Amino acid sequence: ALGGDSLTSLDIGYCHEALTDVSVGHITRHCTQLAALVLRGGKRLDKPSATLLGRWKHASGLRELDLMGCVHLLNDSNLAEIARPWQPQADQAEQSDGAGMRALNLSLRSSDADGCRNPRDYPLSGRSHLTDALLPQLATACPQLTALQLTDAQDLSDAAVVTLLGALCQLRSLDLHKCGKLKGTHVVKAL
Repeated sequence: ALGGDSLTSLDIGYCHEALTDVSVGHITRHCTQLAALVLRGGKRLDKPSATLLGRWKHASGLRELDLMGCVHLLNDSNLAEIARPWQPQADQAEQSDGAGMRALNLSLRSSDADGCRNPRDYPLSGRSHLTDALLPQLATACPQLTALQLTDAQDLSDAAVVTLLGALCQLRSLDLHKCGKLKGTHVVKAL
């Protein structure tokens, strides 16, 4: 792979032909120095990509991950798999070197759900299927997050977002645009 081992940033967002589970496999095998990876618009990425990202031995060096519009990856089970490299290990001391995921984009726009392979998997076209259950996993896996985008996550509750805010002490940017279930008063009070 020409240059893959020296790349620190890779943006193949909306390169629809390039955004496949096979290409994610290639990235996880050959791009050992990535600090930023943009897979935005990867409608064809599915469980194999989640597994590859979750088992990527160099993922701990990743600081920014953009999965906006990756409709088949934006559910609790796939995101829990993807977050595995940042989960603290029982035998591992707390990281004090500032390492860890810094920016994570898990947004879904209404146009992203167009063309889903199985409409039953995404009955609320254009809505992210992130639930409250994922937020504690994100906080545990990525405690150093400074930016988090959860646009159009219709199933998140105020209580879960407030808990997330309490756990992510370094969070500087939070995008909850179009998170329809949120009332907002408890979230705003927690700021």
